[in-house]
Formats: sequence, C-alpha cells, structure tokens
Amino acid sequence: QKAKLVNAALPDQKAKLVNAALTDQKADQNAAISEAWDKLTIANRYIFAVVMRDEKICRHLIEMILPDIDIDRIEYLETEHTTESGPLSKGVRFDVYLKSEDGRVIEMEMQTSDTQELPKRSRYYSGMIDQEELLKGMHYSSLKDSYVILLCTFDLFGFDLHKYTFTNRCEELPNLKLMDGQHRIFVNAAGTANDVSPELKAFLNLLIGIRSDDSFVREVENAVNLVKHNAKWRQEYMQWQMEILDQTMQARKKGHEEGHKEGLKEGLKEGRQEGETTGLIRLVCAKLKKNRSVAEIADALEMDEATIRKIVEAAKSFAPDYDVDKVFEAYQGAE
Repeated sequence: QKAKLVNAALPDQKAKLVNAALTDQKADQNAAISEAWDKLTIANRYIFAVVMRDEKICRHLIEMILPDIDIDRIEYLETEHTTESGPLSKGVRFDVYLKSEDGRVIEMEMQTSDTQELPKRSRYYSGMIDQEELLKGMHYSSLKDSYVILLCTFDLFGFDLHKYTFTNRCEELPNLKLMDGQHRIFVNAAGTANDVSPELKAFLNLLIGIRSDDSFVREVENAVNLVKHNAKWRQEYMQWQMEILDQTMQARKKGHEEGHKEGLKEGLKEGRQEGETTGLIRLVCAKLKKNRSVAEIADALEMDEATIRKIVEAAKSFAPDYDVDKVFEAYQGAE
C-alpha cells in the first residue's frame, strides 16, 4: 500500500513518503537487531572475537587445537585486526590475530556458512600474514611459523574429521615436507571421528548448540553472558549492524532518487554484498514474525516478489524465531 501511495504522489510528497518508509524500516531493523543480540552464541563472529580478548580463554582454545604447541604467554593479542599490503590490495579483517612468545603468528576465524572459497581464502590469509611480517623489515629466513585456523560449524571436506590440517609437501615424495612454516587448519564442529580431545569436542559441540558440563565450556558460556550483558559491546554490535544496514538503505534511497532500476542496482553495489543480503533477510524475517505475506513484504520493502519469495522459502524451516544467520546460510545454499 505504501508503494502505491508513493507512486501516485507528487514529487515532494513522494520524497516525504519515501523518507517516512525508510524511517519505519530503520526502526524495524533496530528492533530486530536488538532481539537478535539476546540470541547470539559463541558461534557468532562478533561474540567470538570479543570473548577471545580474554587471553586465558584464547590461549587454552589454541592449545586444544594445537596440542603440540606450548604457549606460555601471548605476546600480542588483537581482535578484528585489519591488514592491507597496499592501496590496490584486498584488505583482510582477522577475527583474532596473535603472536605467541616465540613469535609464531596465529589467526583464528569463525565460519558458520560455506562460502565456497574458504581454502583459497586461507591461502590469501597466510600470504597476508607473511607480507605483514616482512613489511616490518624481517628477512625471509626469519619468518616464524604461521597458523590460519578456521573454526567451521560444518564439514567442509566431508570426511567427518574434527580437524583437517594442511602443510606443504612434495607430491612425488609425500613424506618430504617443504618446511616453510605455513599451517592451515580447518576445524569441523560437525565431525564424528574420535580424533580430538574430549575437551575440544565439548567446545566444538557448543558451536553447534550442544551444551555440556565441561569446565571450559562453562567458562566460555560465562564469558558470552558477560559480553551480552555489557552495554558497551551491545551498542558496538548494534552500531556495526546498523552501519551495514544503512549501506543498504542508502543504496535503495539512491535508487529511488535516480528513479530507475539501474540506479538501484548501482546503489546496491556500493554496499557490502553479504551485509546487504543479511540486512534484507533481517527485514523480511521481521515482517514474517508479523505474519505478513510475500506480496505484503515485497510491497512494504519495494522489492520484487521473486526475491522476497526466495528468502521466505529459506526462512520456513526456522519459524517462528527466524534465526537470521541460519536463514542466510539456507538462502546462500539455495542459490
């Protein structure tokens, strides 16, 4: 109905109606983000990054994943670390980036959806770690071992292992290791093999929603609760999410102002693709909770029904709570 009123209005009235519609959407978004915050777990990238600021928890998790490495003390700990090798390079924002006392570099990242490029992403991460170290004036020979650890809630390779560790070897002589110090590790929370310690398995179960009385699991859950009850971190998360959604709204607004479909497409390109999709899914889920139909949602958001229908189909299995992260995964998998 709002869309029909906008189309029938005079230019000045149309602008006011568009602004009013966008304001209503922003209020819905704010409420949806606030509601989502209370349901976040350690599997959420933001929550994971904040909890890993606790050096004791971070160090213990690394020691469980890498039992052959002793980490007496973390020399350098940073979450949401950003690195970029040059003005034309693709920057990287690491969830957790740290160095052990002996100089090993360890990067950890939470992954809840298979984006179809994780092996190559891990390759790029390893290269960026080395480049950042070399920019500090180091010689090749002084590069320390690096570990890229992707904590996945799904089995990327399908062999039911909890941990897949990759190092460089000679194809002709598999026992001959290159010894370049690069390690890429994909941790699989959905694994079934008896290949990790009970303590690590308990933590991985927590990532997929299976709780236990394990002492480390309880410590992590307590840390998550502290984060979620911290007004500063709640506000930071909401601001981060709203910035992503604002990119989407500004893109759509630009499309309206330009008055044609190509304008909307160009505007949408300005936002982060994943952030835009998540923002749209969050809006659709908020409407579904109000029992709105596909046609009503498409009309309210001024989107085509085919796009909205795809999201609604992906969201069906997650009613009535409509977990946005899970809906996003289902939506990505359906494309």
